[in-house]
Parts: sequence; C-alpha cells; structure tokens
Amino acid sequence: IVLILITLLLKLITYPLVKKSYMSSAKMRVLKPKLEEATKHLNKPEDQMQKQQAMMAEYSKYGVSPLSGCLPML
Repeated sequence: IVLILITLLLKLITYPLVKKSYMSSAKMRVLKPKLEEATKHLNKPEDQMQKQQAMMAEYSKYGVSPLSGCLPML
C-alpha cells in the first residue's frame, strides 16, 4: 500500500511538468511543417542567419520555445 501511495504522490507532484512537456511537444508537431518549409527555402550556407531568424519568428508567433519540451523534465 505504501508503494502505491508513494507512486501516486510522485505522479501528482510531477504532473504539471509532464503536462507542460506534452503540450510543448504537441505545439512543436504542429509547427514542424512550417519550419521544414522555411528550411527548404533557406538551405544555403549563407542563408543560415535568415533561417534562424525565420524559425525564431515562427516560434514566437506560436508561443513555443525550442527548449520547453525537455527543460521541465530535466
């Protein structure tokens, strides 16, 4: 019984972090086609800065952080 209670307590404590990670992952899946399109157009080495700026603009437009998926679980 104690093991079950400890497991439930740990799940309850880590739930907000897990939920945030799942939500961020879902947003990144939605955003992935748009990022691939920007990468396809700006694939030359001299366009790397523009590609990064375009990707960051998409991230900020959708309210997604590239690190927010793994950071809460860390």
